[in-house]
Amino acid sequence: MNAPDFIAAFIDWCGESEIPREYLRWSAISLLAAACGNRIYMPYGIGNSSIKIFPNLYVMLVGPSCIGKSFAMSRIQTILQTVDHSETLNLYSGHVTASGMFDAMRTAERRKNPETGKLEVVSMPQNSQFYLLNDELANDVGGVEYADLFIRALTKLYHLEPFDDRTRTSGHVHLENYSLNWIAGTTVEWLILAITRHTLLSGFFGRTVTVYQDHGSERIYPFRRKRPANWDTLYDYITTRVAELLATSGPVRLSEDARRIDESWYMTREMPTANDPTMQSSKRQHDLSLKLATLFTLARGGDTVAAETLAEAQDLTSQVVRWQRTILPSIQKGVHGSPTEKALEYLRQRSGDGQWVAHAALYKFAYDKYGIRSPEMEITLRTWLEAGIVEQNSLPRSKGGTQYRATKGA
Repeated sequence: MNAPDFIAAFIDWCGESEIPREYLRWSAISLLAAACGNRIYMPYGIGNSSIKIFPNLYVMLVGPSCIGKSFAMSRIQTILQTVDHSETLNLYSGHVTASGMFDAMRTAERRKNPETGKLEVVSMPQNSQFYLLNDELANDVGGVEYADLFIRALTKLYHLEPFDDRTRTSGHVHLENYSLNWIAGTTVEWLILAITRHTLLSGFFGRTVTVYQDHGSERIYPFRRKRPANWDTLYDYITTRVAELLATSGPVRLSEDARRIDESWYMTREMPTANDPTMQSSKRQHDLSLKLATLFTLARGGDTVAAETLAEAQDLTSQVVRWQRTILPSIQKGVHGSPTEKALEYLRQRSGDGQWVAHAALYKFAYDKYGIRSPEMEITLRTWLEAGIVEQNSLPRSKGGTQYRATKGA
């Protein structure tokens, strides 16, 4: 336990600047989580079943433009440029769609052998350990229709359960024994535009750490560089530790003292409300605190969570909840005033009279009133149908064609 703290070393290596310290801290935590993949875990029990809590994380650095989100995330890539991760980590940064992400995680594909001309199955196990960096979601994901599909895909894959996807272009993709870590940068304004009602209700924010920061008051001239005396050794330590974790597997367990603190904390939390899909849910907070305790322990070179380490993880989890409380009201207000929400309100009003709305009539209303184009409306309708918000009545064209109405209570 004499090793330096990985997270503190990462922040010191980044140096003194106007970049919010929390962005640097969560970039380091995200890097640790990605290095663990699905090889390192905390044993956990539900009833008589033994399960594993993997420390995978979704992190969004949220704040105004030019605050340093991209810089913080670029430090992750700088570290990984030195670490040989080609066989253990599938790093990707850039534009992505939901289907593109599934395809990138594919662990086997059929390729033609250039010598024999025959198709052969090529195994790519490292693809299953996916680490996705999006330093600007508005550029990397795009508009509402694409963002909604992408966020739904992230939400589905968070618990690392087996998953299947089939499309016309990519064919069948089966995922299992995988890990997915994601860190992204964005603004509150983009979230207000891109987050739909379904996204809020799906539990995406209950799975995502939203690190909200604003511009600080201290000015630090960019060319003033004050490096610590051990700066030259920090990079070597950080890259070495990442390489070690990429080659490590096995459990990180709670000490007895930590287990008692965990039990006391868990038993004194308020029961989750029936309709709380955010980090305010005590069960989601508990899961996050154990993930963070695992990562903090590994950051200090250990394999058993000490009581004080768990307490630190619980404190940081509470901070995550406070960040969400800061930004979610604005996002919720934007969702309820969004064009697609108004189109849904139109369906609700018509359905209240027992009416079905024809496909063409709905699309015409959405475009004429709110400028919602056909591709976005098609994806929105698909989301509503999957969420059970809207129901569909498929009739022959001679009898009016496809119709929609809002389900009762939607």
